[in-house]
Amino acid sequence: MRRAVWPDLKGWNRTILLVAAAVAALLALAGGEASAVYNSEAEFRNAILAHPSWAVIPQWAAMPLANVNKTELRSKLGIFRPFGYNEDWVDGCNRDGVLVVQSGDAREWAVPHGILWAAPEPPLRPHLGYDLVQLQYLFKPGVTLHVFKTSSQSYISKVCGNPSPIVYVPPGTLSVKKFDDTNMNGQWDGDEVELAGWGVCYSGPESQCGITRLVVAVSPGTYSVSEELVAGWLATTPTSVARRVRSSHTSTVQFGNVELADISGIKWDDTNCDGVKDEDEEVLAGWEITLTGRDIAGDEVTREPIFTDSDGFYEFKNLPPSDTAGYAISETLADPEPWGPTAPLDPIPDPVAPQSYTVVLEEGADVTEVDFGNVQLGSISGFKFYDANGDLPPDDPRNGNGSYDEGELLLSDWTFRLNGKCDLHSHAPESYVGLEERAVLTDASGVFMFSRLYPTHVDDGYTICEDMPEGWFCTWPPDGCLSTHLDEGEEISFGLEFGNLSNPPFDVRTVGYWRNHPEAITKAMYSALSKLPAFKGVSNWKKLQPIFTEANAVDMTAMLRAQLAAMELNVLAGYVPADAWVYVAHIPGGVELFGGNIVYLARILDVVEAAYPWEAWSRNVQETAKDALDHANNGGSLVSPTP
Repeated sequence: MRRAVWPDLKGWNRTILLVAAAVAALLALAGGEASAVYNSEAEFRNAILAHPSWAVIPQWAAMPLANVNKTELRSKLGIFRPFGYNEDWVDGCNRDGVLVVQSGDAREWAVPHGILWAAPEPPLRPHLGYDLVQLQYLFKPGVTLHVFKTSSQSYISKVCGNPSPIVYVPPGTLSVKKFDDTNMNGQWDGDEVELAGWGVCYSGPESQCGITRLVVAVSPGTYSVSEELVAGWLATTPTSVARRVRSSHTSTVQFGNVELADISGIKWDDTNCDGVKDEDEEVLAGWEITLTGRDIAGDEVTREPIFTDSDGFYEFKNLPPSDTAGYAISETLADPEPWGPTAPLDPIPDPVAPQSYTVVLEEGADVTEVDFGNVQLGSISGFKFYDANGDLPPDDPRNGNGSYDEGELLLSDWTFRLNGKCDLHSHAPESYVGLEERAVLTDASGVFMFSRLYPTHVDDGYTICEDMPEGWFCTWPPDGCLSTHLDEGEEISFGLEFGNLSNPPFDVRTVGYWRNHPEAITKAMYSALSKLPAFKGVSNWKKLQPIFTEANAVDMTAMLRAQLAAMELNVLAGYVPADAWVYVAHIPGGVELFGGNIVYLARILDVVEAAYPWEAWSRNVQETAKDALDHANNGGSLVSPTP
């Protein structure tokens, strides 16, 4: 083992040694074992032998003691003698040496000249053949300073226990930055900008608060680094992280944030249905608005529904930017009150479904005027009845009069259709596809209803028509349709009465049939026909044929005589009974001429035959009688007293 000869220590700086003694006393008071003062070398040697567990502070400063290879250290440094004796010291504390302590935290080792130390700084100064190297050590409780005292000087020769070295290590660099994480992926991409001037703090071996971008030199160790959250921004990375800082290295912490955005609007009663809030239109408070969708990172965004305030206003605040599909802002329609949307305008809304806006929200945006217009909807109802009462006389005007009378049957399972235009979006009043063309059936009471209808302020805004199956015709309205307007929230439940009559399938024949089929006329039919006033002497085809062939529109009496002949033959042939009902109300003047809306066929025949040769009738009256017979001959006016 390499031996190092110690020079004479006489002449050492007395001040340093006195300070050393004072420090030793202070350390003892700090909780360590009481300092020992040795008056002789033998006494000092015996103390070392009595404490084999003593451990000297390591005589180098490049790394913690735990990382020192002691065998390697001995081979490099050798065992040196504190008093210059030419003999080996007892290695009672794993390593021997001389320590000179000065005041404060700065302490100096006095080491033999020529021994190479792994130290952070070059030797400070030579002194009496020694190199002085400044090192820092922290003495913990349980550390003992042993002092050897001669007649004139005191030496701290050993430190035993468990000292913790605080060696000089070059500082590391802690860099804290913040960036605008526009795509919310938690990473600083090339097109994303840095956010400077935001508050951050770190704590650990050292603690401090500052602002980004923060670049500081700190002692090596593990630090907790946190950012200060700012209202209106969302952290896309953890707001506090642990980061180890190594000597002579830079450790960087990056905090990602994204600026939040807002969406707001109002809800109002759009009484004129134009999709624009007018000054005289009231707002709607207490209505539910919802938001759904995903943010730009693809994560679902859920917010509790909010309600419009007393000003009809709502607002979703602090929203992250949306994905390309955008957020859906939806209204919830009031129930059971029937309300329908009027805005948004495009597409035209469905009155039975709430409306939604799609808002592609950008970072930091403040999207306003996401407004919902609504109007109270109305309804139109009516009923369908069989417009004939079998208990009344056949000439009673209440039969087939187009009005519902007591005792008349109500008809169920009949189809009604609604068509027309509403005032929705009056700037473009085209037909409201999907709304106005609707069909309903009458219920067991014969009632139909079209509900959830937008208002219309024109007289013919809505038209309601009934489907007319084969074998039926209308008594009211004449063409089977009624039109009406509808105010906001109005419920029309009167005045929409639809009267109907059924048309039995009598196999009647027209004038043209009898003209072309003389063989169908029997002698008995000729005999009966010839007894009527209008056909006296018409006992064969030769006399009857001119009545059919010479009828023309110029001579109305000829036309009437031909229709009368055809109907008489229909009755004589049994194609239609004389007591069949005929509806004449839709023939102008028919009610006045025959005494009722629905009359027996026999009555029509009697009236016409009794007035022959109709010289007292005007052309209009003749035409009325002709039309009644013509309709009956074509099967169009024959009705049944019951459905």
